[in-house]
Amino acid sequence: MALEATGAGQMVGLLLEIDNVAGGWYGEGDDMVFVDGDPWPPAIHGTGTEEIFGGGACPTQEFAGPYHGFHLIESPDWAGLVAAYRWFVHDPMRFTRSLKWTVEHGHANNFANGYASVAYWYQTEPHGAFPLLPDRAALRPSLPPVFDEAREAFYAAVFQAFASRSIDAVRRVAEIGETYYAGRFADALARLRAATA
Repeated sequence: MALEATGAGQMVGLLLEIDNVAGGWYGEGDDMVFVDGDPWPPAIHGTGTEEIFGGGACPTQEFAGPYHGFHLIESPDWAGLVAAYRWFVHDPMRFTRSLKWTVEHGHANNFANGYASVAYWYQTEPHGAFPLLPDRAALRPSLPPVFDEAREAFYAAVFQAFASRSIDAVRRVAEIGETYYAGRFADALARLRAATA
């Protein structure tokens, strides 16, 4: 849920970041906006996550417009981080009693990805109580089990490459580093093992 507001106002913008830990296409999650206590199904029910941000048909490249865009697509297969924005300048979501803006995590909430959002809205007083922010541990990204082993092997390889003073060794590790820093830790570990075999 990106926003749950009680009172009167209008939602004017949204940033959404998805940590697509499962890889593959993540965008079948529909946005559902409940205005002034809408029952199910809500009056505003979208058709997929990417359409909210003007990126229908599974965008694989970043783009930016004045009111919507995808400013981060970490991988052409949608793995890793994806981030998008939308400004509702021409079409604000107005409410007189309440607004609840939600998006499914995959079709029917069947994806275990990490989601973070920032909603922008204006509202008159009085307003409902704001929820407490999660503690620091809850805000940390989830990392796969192979992360610790990949991190240890990668930084050991970096140290060895620089200690060898071989530009070829540094280049080889740098190529693997691209995979590591993109969050494909299992691939990076496999490449490190193959390089030392």
